[in-house]
Amino acid sequence: MERYAALGALVLAASWQLAATADDRAAVRFEKDVLPILTQRCGSCHGRNEPEAGLSFTDLAAATKELESGNHAIVPGKPEESELIRRVTSTDPDERMPSKGVPLSAEQIAALRQWIADGANWPEHWAYRRLSSPALPVAGTLRVPSAGNGTRSVPTTLGCVGGISLAGSDKSLMMPLL
Repeated sequence: MERYAALGALVLAASWQLAATADDRAAVRFEKDVLPILTQRCGSCHGRNEPEAGLSFTDLAAATKELESGNHAIVPGKPEESELIRRVTSTDPDERMPSKGVPLSAEQIAALRQWIADGANWPEHWAYRRLSSPALPVAGTLRVPSAGNGTRSVPTTLGCVGGISLAGSDKSLMMPLL
């Protein structure tokens, strides 16, 4: 009986791992999965300086505009209409991209295809994103160690600089933040 329980646990663990791997493959993240391909494999010809064929992979607007050929390199949500996918999967050496070096791996092509199918989300560079302030904690009680055994609850207020103000207490009870 124990043998079957162990076998069942092993099968359950293996299926959980396979499900986690499938979930990892399904989640294509631009900064981690797509941007490195575009910069390392496409950027030398399709970067900022004189992009070839009118195609630049510097931002989504540049990558989705109509090319000199009349095609669109990236059609968000439609990988089958995207010239990028046609070119990276082409077997014709005159059509295949990147034109120099080894072709993209099947994994890289799958990441590009999935990213385009998911809508080609191209977030703004982190340096240009609007900063937001984190939410302030709500005033309440603070659990602090006491001289005896255990802790005690102390009412707090927010807005104090350099320490946590203890409501209704004198300044000698201020706890400085180090």
